[in-house]
Amino acid sequence: MGTLIRPTALERHAGFFDANGDGFVTIAETRARLGDLGLPAPLALFFSLLVNGFLGYLTRGRFSLEIEVKNIHRGKHPFDTDTFDEDGAFVQRRFDDIFARSAEPRDRVTEEELVKVLEWRGDPDRPFGLAGSFLSKSFAMLEVRVLFCLASDCKKGPNGAISRKTMQRFFDGKLFYLLARRRRIKLTLGEIEG
Repeated sequence: MGTLIRPTALERHAGFFDANGDGFVTIAETRARLGDLGLPAPLALFFSLLVNGFLGYLTRGRFSLEIEVKNIHRGKHPFDTDTFDEDGAFVQRRFDDIFARSAEPRDRVTEEELVKVLEWRGDPDRPFGLAGSFLSKSFAMLEVRVLFCLASDCKKGPNGAISRKTMQRFFDGKLFYLLARRRRIKLTLGEIEG
């Protein structure tokens, strides 16, 4: 019998978007799952095209609008938290660094604090040149903005913050499932009450 290979934390994270479980994420799946999280249709379509174009190429090694989940680690880009290693496994020390760099209280992080971590990590080797570095930074900032719009769950600073527990769920690949479930319940309750 073969050995069961467990998905990495990054594969579990990307797996949320693989609605049919075939190992590939299409633009339609990305758009639908972003809609499940509450993004308006035009924004979900924009992000689907952006994410699938960017990660499709990196995970497939050629132009593709499909993301290959087993190769999602190839989609790691500059201006990230480095919380996933080169194989997509979770790195606790890097996760702890996010909160060590935040102001008190350190059990939550604001968007501004997370952006500072990303800028500090930066793009030291610039493997894709200045244009690639600019695109990577822009992509990372968009990711952070969407994450905070969807998952901000506590107070700190003017725009709220994400708790350590919620951020852990994000990196474990559990957060999007939880947010989609909460949204379905809220919509169902709204229909019942309405």
